[in-house]
Amino acid sequence: MRYTGLSGTNYTLDPNQINAGGEGVIYSVASDSSGSSDKKVAKIYMSGIATKELEEKLTIMVNRPPNSKVLSQVAWPLDVIYDNNRKFQGFIMPHLNINSLLSDVYKYPAKINVTYFQKVGVAKNICAVISEVHKAGYVFGDFNPLNIGLDKNTGLVSFLDTDTYHVFDQSKGKWYRCNVCAAGYAAPELLKRCSDHVANNPNDKNNVYAKTPIPTFEVETDNFALAVHIFKLLMNGYTPYGGIIETVSASQGSPGIGDAAVRRDNYCFKPGFKHQSTAILPLSALPQDVSVLFTRAFIDGRSNPKMRPTAADWFNALDKFEKLMVTCAGNQLHQYDGKNASCPLCEADARYNAVMGIQPSVAPMTQTPFSGTSPPVVGTPSATVKKNPHPPQTAPNVPVRTKPQSPQPAPIYVRSGPKWGTPSPQVKVIPAQSSATPLRVPTVPLNVNDKAVMDFQTKTLNVLERMRKTLAYVNTPSQSNSTLTNVSFYSAEITKIMKMHVDLLEHALILFNAGEVDGREMMKAYSQDLSKADKMLHVAEKAIKNPSYTGGSVDMEVVLRQIQSI
Repeated sequence: MRYTGLSGTNYTLDPNQINAGGEGVIYSVASDSSGSSDKKVAKIYMSGIATKELEEKLTIMVNRPPNSKVLSQVAWPLDVIYDNNRKFQGFIMPHLNINSLLSDVYKYPAKINVTYFQKVGVAKNICAVISEVHKAGYVFGDFNPLNIGLDKNTGLVSFLDTDTYHVFDQSKGKWYRCNVCAAGYAAPELLKRCSDHVANNPNDKNNVYAKTPIPTFEVETDNFALAVHIFKLLMNGYTPYGGIIETVSASQGSPGIGDAAVRRDNYCFKPGFKHQSTAILPLSALPQDVSVLFTRAFIDGRSNPKMRPTAADWFNALDKFEKLMVTCAGNQLHQYDGKNASCPLCEADARYNAVMGIQPSVAPMTQTPFSGTSPPVVGTPSATVKKNPHPPQTAPNVPVRTKPQSPQPAPIYVRSGPKWGTPSPQVKVIPAQSSATPLRVPTVPLNVNDKAVMDFQTKTLNVLERMRKTLAYVNTPSQSNSTLTNVSFYSAEITKIMKMHVDLLEHALILFNAGEVDGREMMKAYSQDLSKADKMLHVAEKAIKNPSYTGGSVDMEVVLRQIQSI
């Protein structure tokens, strides 16, 4: 597979595709005639996608790139490529190290061990990239978290789908538009423009961002979406528009889903409002420099979009926040502003556990984040890589706060770093519950009028009930295996693993019932956990109900190995 670039560079592609989507297929570049050793990939468009307008847009981006120092974090077009007949086929872009998505960091309870300090580092990296792209005269438009990749080895972010960006050709005075936007990330003034257009042009409803007259996406709309992302990174993954009237209970309030919540102006920290979720931190827990920026983004910026903080504003405030951080004595994943008398992240976990009916552990969690430095920050020349704060060993429940270690100067734009934590059965570990203490099942009325979500609720409730029964069996070993000395250990391990997945399902159900803004996207993500939990329960149930399945007795060690392999 050979293609030619704008300036005559020849590219040979590996015939094995890396990935495929609705618009095209991604291939590795095996070699190119430029002699460059940099790893690259090519996007080859499907038939009908490679239009003349798209070719012009990509050519502008190739000829006017942002600062080269951020190109390792953006899938920026490096060259436009053509077949032997000089027909436009796609473009070349850098190979980015991606093994997760930004949306994975938002999940609560956490699925990967990421410290709060590291989340702030990710937010700074996002700001640094956005700032440089804005300086180059581009607008992102669609800030979908599924279009932002993450390297869990370093914490560096990668912006994908750059061919959808909102691009202006100054020589022609022509806009090459962004035609999509993820629900919940579109600024209120953009939503109003689109609604006004659809009111007069109802046939444009399904293609509204492409049909609404310019201006649509602007730097100010990017700044809105940026603030939403930073809010989620600092607030356990929750949307800022999950607000309900403070006198209304969480089960009765419904902030709306996606763009509807933004249109309704359900910002959770505006006067008279509170967030529907108890897992969110109070705004007062953050440094004033940060909380003021949220007010500018979501209250002042609603009437005057130019009041919204820029990426540079956020970068500077978050940089100061890092210097104020102390580490929680009870949970090494938690760092917070030292002005707080106690850890606000632990307090948020406690509120969430109380609502979910999760019993607290006998001892504090002992999760250990990776050792070494935090994610390298790509930023201004004054930016440095700061060591991840680690507390000294302290006795359980002793309210000791320690200052983070002093930052160590290091070159910026370094793509090396320690490996981030991976999913662990210790996340949300709770003691096994007896049959007399059933799992709490949410009873909030379903507010999402969507068949897929309703089906998910039904399946989740079924898994929760099966889990309650299985826990009772697992923690009451049969006479046939009572001589197994490690039965209590294996029983506890099985309980931990299954309970972790069921916690996720229960949390997803709460979000759907509450009208969480990202409900439909999270439904897709949690469907995999539902499938895993179902398989785990099937193994445990089969072993319990049919002892011959494990060789004549309920051998907990065998069951554990089978469950761990799922």
